[in-house]
Amino acid sequence: MFLDCVSQLVHTNEMCFEFNYKYLSKLSNLMYTCIFGTFITNTRKEALDNNIATETVPIWGELVSELTKNAYYLQKSGLL
Repeated sequence: MFLDCVSQLVHTNEMCFEFNYKYLSKLSNLMYTCIFGTFITNTRKEALDNNIATETVPIWGELVSELTKNAYYLQKSGLL
């Protein structure tokens, strides 16, 4: 549901986000591979108790790409 909410925000405020739909799609696909530890636990305490940070890699490095950058992004301060 979180990704759906974010995608709706991106759709209605496209120029306010540095990433595009390809980023969200890639994130959605990668989070179900269980290769990355970013979404394995529900709380920070669970992640610490299970050594997630040392046993897995974060998903964010895989998402950085020119293909996932929003060409229409306009950086501005303040809220949407």
